[in-house]
Amino acid sequence: MIIISAITEKGQLTNTVSKLTLLQTQFLMKTLLVATDYSKASLNAVKYAAELAIRTKSILVLFHAFHSPVIISEVPVVLQSVEEMELANMNELKKLEKQLKVKYGIKLKTSLKVSCGLAVDEICDMVKKLHIDLVIVGMQGAGYLSERLAGSTSTTLIQQADFPVLCVNEKVKYKALKRIAFACDYHDLKNIAVLEPLKKLAEQFKSHLYILKVIQTNETETTISEAVAGIRLEQAVEKINHSFHTLQHEDIVEGINSFAVANNIDLTVMIPRKHSVLKNILKEPTSKRMAFHTQIPLLTLHE
Repeated sequence: MIIISAITEKGQLTNTVSKLTLLQTQFLMKTLLVATDYSKASLNAVKYAAELAIRTKSILVLFHAFHSPVIISEVPVVLQSVEEMELANMNELKKLEKQLKVKYGIKLKTSLKVSCGLAVDEICDMVKKLHIDLVIVGMQGAGYLSERLAGSTSTTLIQQADFPVLCVNEKVKYKALKRIAFACDYHDLKNIAVLEPLKKLAEQFKSHLYILKVIQTNETETTISEAVAGIRLEQAVEKINHSFHTLQHEDIVEGINSFAVANNIDLTVMIPRKHSVLKNILKEPTSKRMAFHTQIPLLTLHE
């Protein structure tokens, strides 16, 4: 809480809380967590996360989850203890931290965390313990949601998390988030509070927010409930530089991609609700092409 001293009409010094200052500070990013398994994709996510942490003046938590291998064998096998594995992985994180410090110096504030367990469970637990504002994970392959990613940590987090998840493809290079596309279906916006992480980023980067609705050819006209949701959305982002866009395309994913490319978007944002486009994509058979543009990070927001 920020206390500001003020002089009353009677000349007495009083302490008052500046509501404006509170609103400006309480929604700033403070702690970011990037999960790494030392793969090419996750190491690229670490680089992206480091740049983002510096720009947002956040602490960056480098995190790795491991689990003891289960070996079924008639011959005795000597395995590392949990303590030994924890130490080995902590040493790996220290090497990674050293590399980041060489590149970024004291500008980057870091913390190292290692835990034993399933990656998704451990990430969720760490988010609660450390009050993480944003989790960054890497993705590989032709696109964010390719068949090779089915069941991965990243897609599982998108489906199960109740916190913001930023997915960074292995080919993505960091750029300031000046142009953000929020792809949404207005009737999904039941709780405007879900947009707070998006508003944090937009305010910190002074971004332009493109609010995009892709309409398929078989869709009917806007309903009253969607119109009301649109008004609420307008009110929620009124202090952010923004614009509304409607695009007609028979394939929603391709529509989002084409809009992102045409407008040089730096970040795509979606809400994976139960019946949302993203949620449906994640449930599609792996034979279906499900790629978002590889050069654009994907932020998923969760209630």
